[in-house]
Amino acid sequence: MSDETKEILNAVLHRLDALDANVEGVKTDVANLHAEMGSVKTDIANLNTEVAGVKTDVDSVKTEVASVKTEVASVKTELSEFRTETNQRFDHMDRQLRLFDSDTDMLNKKVAEHDRDIHRLKQAQGI
Repeated sequence: MSDETKEILNAVLHRLDALDANVEGVKTDVANLHAEMGSVKTDIANLNTEVAGVKTDVDSVKTEVASVKTEVASVKTELSEFRTETNQRFDHMDRQLRLFDSDTDMLNKKVAEHDRDIHRLKQAQGI
């Protein structure tokens, strides 16, 4: 072979070596990307697990809120019934007090009438 051919072959071999080095670099980069993708997949799986846990917690809170709403409605109903019953009792007491006032007024009138009768009888007898 001639020197020129040897030089061309050496240049081609040198370029092939450089190309091999580039291919090895690309392989290393691809391997690193695969490792990073595995890490990202693991992170995504962990996030999905955490999201599922949060969803469970949210569902639990929703259930508790619904329970509290039911209890609040029950308490409102009880308070309304208590208020109605209390108003009825106060109305009854008010009627009873008015009757008592009427009775005491009548008693006061009768006592005054009896006092006048006693006073007249005393004057009539001269006492």
